[in-house]
Amino acid sequence: MFEAAGAARWLQDGMTVDVLLHEGAAISAEIPTTLTVTVADTPSDRMSEAGSRKAALVNTGATVQVPGFVQNGERIVVNTVTGDFVRRAAT
Repeated sequence: MFEAAGAARWLQDGMTVDVLLHEGAAISAEIPTTLTVTVADTPSDRMSEAGSRKAALVNTGATVQVPGFVQNGERIVVNTVTGDFVRRAAT
């Protein structure tokens, strides 16, 4: 289970979420451990150093540190627990 506030940054339209209620109030939400998101905005320059990271704003509003080769419009897989980039999404 994840705190609802932490899970909220990964919510997408049409997503299935299990919500735990207590006396009618949502107290936590369970979301998938990995999620495919779209990069909405990231600097277009490629990083020259191997392993370099840059910030990327994704379609859910969260910011993820991604490798320098990731560009706007790409679909990526993120770990919703850690907020880490996992890999490019399969096409």
